[in-house]
Amino acid sequence: MRRDYRFASRLLIGAFVLGSCAYGGNIRKIPAATSGVGATASMRVWHGGNRMELTGELLTVEAGALTLLVEQGDTLAAILRVRTDALITLYFEGTGFGRSGDRPNARTVERWRLMSRYPMGLTEDQWTALLSHHGLDAVTPYGEPRRR
Repeated sequence: MRRDYRFASRLLIGAFVLGSCAYGGNIRKIPAATSGVGATASMRVWHGGNRMELTGELLTVEAGALTLLVEQGDTLAAILRVRTDALITLYFEGTGFGRSGDRPNARTVERWRLMSRYPMGLTEDQWTALLSHHGLDAVTPYGEPRRR
């Protein structure tokens, strides 16, 4: 009797694990992983003493900053480098990933990097080409450390 119980519990756990793999989090469900664009990031940021809202395509994730391509209609507004210590909230549309609260840890930042358009980063020449393609001179720094 006890042996049957152990077998049934192991079978149930195995079915749960296999079901989780099939129906749970899957990289193919994240738009940034299956297309040539980065995830769309919506965030609240401290800037100029105020809470500002931004939405744009996540281009790169670097040490201490996220780079966003922010557009308004058919015209490009800017490429912004947003400080991670300025973030109040962050949500990636269509992914279910988001955060609010304290500074992100290394694991969280690595997940964000994998959802960006250029997860390996860009060289100076590539940045120059990207900026000139959009008719811009430089990446605009954005955000200031959050108030505590």
